[in-house]
Amino acid sequence: MDGIHENFLKLSYHDPMLQKTVKCLDILGVSDSLTQYVYRTQHMPLHAYQPPIAITISRMIAQVEKPNIEWPKALQRSRALLLEKKDMLKTWQNQMSPFVSRHLSVGSFVEDIASPFLHILSPLSLRPVALNLLSEREKDELVQLVDTMVSYSVTYRNTKFVPQEKANISVVPHEVSSLSLYPPINDVINFKGYQSEHIGLSLAMKQVLVHEVEKQKIIKDSAGKLLNQSNDGDMKSEALSAIRKKTVANSIRPALHSSKDSSKCSSSTLEMQSNSASNVNGKDSVPAKKHSSRATNFFDRFRKERPLDAKTHSDVGLQGATLQRDSRPLIFKYNEGFTNAVKRPVRVRDLLLS
Repeated sequence: MDGIHENFLKLSYHDPMLQKTVKCLDILGVSDSLTQYVYRTQHMPLHAYQPPIAITISRMIAQVEKPNIEWPKALQRSRALLLEKKDMLKTWQNQMSPFVSRHLSVGSFVEDIASPFLHILSPLSLRPVALNLLSEREKDELVQLVDTMVSYSVTYRNTKFVPQEKANISVVPHEVSSLSLYPPINDVINFKGYQSEHIGLSLAMKQVLVHEVEKQKIIKDSAGKLLNQSNDGDMKSEALSAIRKKTVANSIRPALHSSKDSSKCSSSTLEMQSNSASNVNGKDSVPAKKHSSRATNFFDRFRKERPLDAKTHSDVGLQGATLQRDSRPLIFKYNEGFTNAVKRPVRVRDLLLS
């Protein structure tokens, strides 16, 4: 049926009122509807009605001489071109800003937005002059155009000559092949034999737009990196503050335990004194055992004594720092290896003689 659709208009059949042509097109429409219904419902036996359609068209336009029929290629070519343009639009959509791409679909862009969007990208009010010669209104329009191009990830690049831009050759013949839109959005709405009405910008204005777009992209990328660094710094500061609070809490707990141990030791000394006072007149006086108020920890012997009568502010701060240092356990690091200064064979008699 694709071969009939591409070749029947090339035949030299007699049809001055185009009645046969209209009937053939109607029959081909019925064939397309039938094919679509079969593919949608999977009722394959309905394909048996396709040969009678071809026979009907042949009885209306068949001639005696042998026709020159070509193999149908338009459908495959159109399908490949459609897939290529869809891939191009999908890739372009992924490069857009998230707040733009999530509200834009490929189908709606091609059907509703493509042509007005090209008019927005090529405003007639922008003059190809230096930036300092533009008026305030033109500067605002230029800023808005650059922001739109950055948000939609559109720029200009050096490309080869594009046939659909022949309409602008009379205006700027040397600029058409130098800079063109990237991605090529104008290819979506251009067809064979179609003359575009979109007026392209001058080469100087395109160069200015390329420079401004690249500058805005660099500024946005640097701002995003600084924002990420600040967020990482805030998270690190929060983690450090949490660690500091935890270490302070851990340093307070041993101090509380040491105060409790000292109170227990003082109560035990009071009991010893009372017991010794009651046993002064006793017959068998047993010497009392020495009780030390120090803790039984091995590392307490290396800790320095702290003055108790410090009253000045500097002494108080020094005491707090010393208390925080002494409350933490001593940390030892063992370096693996062998050195003669640390590990050497020594006999017991050498120690006794020394």
